[in-house]
Amino acid sequence: MDHDDAVLSQIATLALTLGARREFRQAVVVRLMAAIPSELAIFHTAPPVPPASEPVTAGLSGPAIRRLRIRWATAAPDGVAEWVRTQALPGETGARLLARVTGTVQAPCSVLLVPLLRRGQVRAWLLLGRRSAEFSERELERAELLAPVLSLADEHVLELPEAMGAALSAREAEIFEYLCRGFRNGDIAAALGTSRHTVRNQLARLYRKVGVCTRSELVGLASSVVRRATH
Repeated sequence: MDHDDAVLSQIATLALTLGARREFRQAVVVRLMAAIPSELAIFHTAPPVPPASEPVTAGLSGPAIRRLRIRWATAAPDGVAEWVRTQALPGETGARLLARVTGTVQAPCSVLLVPLLRRGQVRAWLLLGRRSAEFSERELERAELLAPVLSLADEHVLELPEAMGAALSAREAEIFEYLCRGFRNGDIAAALGTSRHTVRNQLARLYRKVGVCTRSELVGLASSVVRRATH
């Protein structure tokens, strides 16, 4: 599995195992700041922001976060042309954008701006920033690759565990993913570096957790969840 596939798999697993959107976004920020080296991040819902929705941030001061909560609704309006495509902004431009949303003067800071689109509408934005170097074309391509999966997972993070009947552990989510791909027990064991006996026992526990009796029922449930998530 290459680096990008690994990150995509991690995002899909987080959507299955975490039952709260803020928790999901916090976990995503940690992983993406490592995958695309960054010094700060903002992950927030597009306006109008629900009252209970809080921005997920990293690398911002307390005053900047407080101003962000107030300014976001006017500083990040839906439909602004420059905010609807994934793009890498150079230092001075990135600093102006960060100042716009945080109300805090920023030193030159390159920004990778990732809008999360569903059905042509911006649902949320993810901003990654760093002062050390501009984001490369490869990093921009990586963000463009991740954006659709991240958008889908973010939209359905509250629904997938409920649809499964229970939140899955990380290992159960891995097995679930392999089942969706049509892997047999031996294939799953080889992929996970374990034995067929262990996989069989893990499947039995998974059956009990989600309330099915057979592999075919679990695959049927998996298919219904996937269809629900992609429509």
